[in-house]
Amino acid sequence: MKEQKGIWLKYGFYVAGLCCLAVFILVRFQKIPEAVIVDGIEDHGELYHMSYIDLFGEKIEDKRHYRKRMYDPNRDINKAEILTFGDSFFEFPLEKPFSLRLEDTLNRKVYHANSYYIMEYLDTVNYTKDKPKVLILDVVERYFPYLFSTKHERFLDQNRVRRNDLYSKIFLEDAEKKYTAFLQKSIFSHYLYSRVNTIKFNTLGYLPSVIPKYNRDPLIVFHIESVNDEVTSVYYEWEDDEIEDMCDNILILKDRLKEKYNLELLLMPMPNPYTIYHNLIGDSRYNDLLPRLYKGLEKRGVWHIALMAPFLAADEMVYHRTDTHWNKKGQDIALKLVMKELASFDTRN
Repeated sequence: MKEQKGIWLKYGFYVAGLCCLAVFILVRFQKIPEAVIVDGIEDHGELYHMSYIDLFGEKIEDKRHYRKRMYDPNRDINKAEILTFGDSFFEFPLEKPFSLRLEDTLNRKVYHANSYYIMEYLDTVNYTKDKPKVLILDVVERYFPYLFSTKHERFLDQNRVRRNDLYSKIFLEDAEKKYTAFLQKSIFSHYLYSRVNTIKFNTLGYLPSVIPKYNRDPLIVFHIESVNDEVTSVYYEWEDDEIEDMCDNILILKDRLKEKYNLELLLMPMPNPYTIYHNLIGDSRYNDLLPRLYKGLEKRGVWHIALMAPFLAADEMVYHRTDTHWNKKGQDIALKLVMKELASFDTRN
């Protein structure tokens, strides 16, 4: 009997070793193979992926297939009539990308670049100064201080140590991130991982640090960037001169785009979900960043779209409940306002 136990223990070690080796190899793929990922795991908002708590598991259809069209290698920025730049709002994978909706609605070529660093990007792709065109830039509210507290320049890190490919495959720089993703999403561990987190939430009120606040009815989950102690927070107390500096730097970008490329900047500050829905959890605090930005931009003649008021007035949710990005209703409101502004631009030109 003792000998049989020893055999089972030995084989147990062998199996454990093989499992560890398999995981070691799998996480060294650029992307974890789909065969070991839970089916449909991507059809959820990002805040579910930061918690794996059942309550936050709202199903949202994944629309990543649109990216193939949006980033067609044959696209030519110089043939586009409208340019869009910005962050993940314009290419959010759980909605049809805003640039494609704009292109299909207007039947005009729209070129999108997922970048805030416009001048550098235009130089890199050899954009040619031509007739006046519109460049739409979306910037989420919490990132304004990062982008516009100084002049709109990009500083590249010249001191990064680059490893050869073999070294980087063996000693992963992002090893912890990849192992965590495997634990959370693989068919071998996802169910147990999500069960444990859900039980902790239901019994102990556990929430991961990146999700400090949520509301049950209606359900909406908030990310920490909007409610922490940093400049991204809706609680940060902005001085008037800080707001003025940001608006001045936006004006500098506007003037540079016009002078060098004959591009008209249309800025679309994107409200934080917390800015729109903080009253749902009984929190009345808000630092009025967007209204103050609108006022400063208006004073400087910077063309912009003020989404805050129409988002607040909407009769439906304008953000996904378990994601920091807008839903189709939010897109619809923005699309209508953008089309109105573009019609005005066409009339003037």
